[in-house]
Amino acid sequence: ALFMYQIGYEWTFVLLIIISILGQFFLPANQSLLTFVVSNEDRAKANGLLQMAYTVSKITGGLLASFLIKQSVSIPILLFLSAIILFLSLILVVKIKPYVKKERVGEGKIVPLMKEGILYILNDKKLKLLFTLLALAMFIVTSIDILLISYFTETLHLGVENISFVGAASMLGILLGSTLTTK
Repeated sequence: ALFMYQIGYEWTFVLLIIISILGQFFLPANQSLLTFVVSNEDRAKANGLLQMAYTVSKITGGLLASFLIKQSVSIPILLFLSAIILFLSLILVVKIKPYVKKERVGEGKIVPLMKEGILYILNDKKLKLLFTLLALAMFIVTSIDILLISYFTETLHLGVENISFVGAASMLGILLGSTLTTK
């Protein structure tokens, strides 16, 4: 937020790509922990509830951000607000004691484990195909967002913050799907 006016807007896309990539790990990581927390019979319901909580938080955050942008809250203030919320969540994550205790991975072992995981995916034909399809799907989804932004600004003459309402409708569809999945 302090240096945003000195940094080119192109770096925003790099930041968004990094955030999107990191976001792809959130649900799978939490779903893998469900096996230690709930029984096999309750796993589908717990997975649906996890998906619903994640979706509701994304809808709420998107709509709140859109509302603040419509109220002409400046971008640096929004960035500071985001940084404060991220810092608070970091504190909460550190304070939460995990249900699953595992051996602590040494500092030097993280990078080899990451390389091993990537090599495993590259050597498994089905996983490589799956991750390739997911990457292509993300590029398509990103291009649809760009088309929606163009439609909002050029055709409807509305601000891009209105795209969150489309996103909220999409998230509500995911929420409905995850609710039905638990049944």
